[in-house]
Amino acid sequence: VTFTLYDEDGKTIGTVTNATSIQHSETGEMEAHMPVENVELWSPARTYLYRLSATLVNVNSSDETDTTNVTLGARTTSWSADEGFFLNGEPFKWRGFCDHNDFTGVG
Repeated sequence: VTFTLYDEDGKTIGTVTNATSIQHSETGEMEAHMPVENVELWSPARTYLYRLSATLVNVNSSDETDTTNVTLGARTTSWSADEGFFLNGEPFKWRGFCDHNDFTGVG
């Protein structure tokens, strides 16, 4: 399996190959690590997204047999009972509303 990470403009950020062998109709798990420098963090103000592509390659023919893509954003979160919620190291205030309907036929 070859994993390729693309930035928002489609530029390749990194590639890593995991030489795990899986037979036809089998399932399996694998782990891969790809160090990425200068990560653009996702936030509501800057919704920077990456695309991770995973491609299966037939070891006998070197043909690509399947590819799947996942869109993802990088961020850090933390919570403190005293200071509240932090997104990417900055205080973050949630905005929304609570719309509970407890009446028959509503909610």
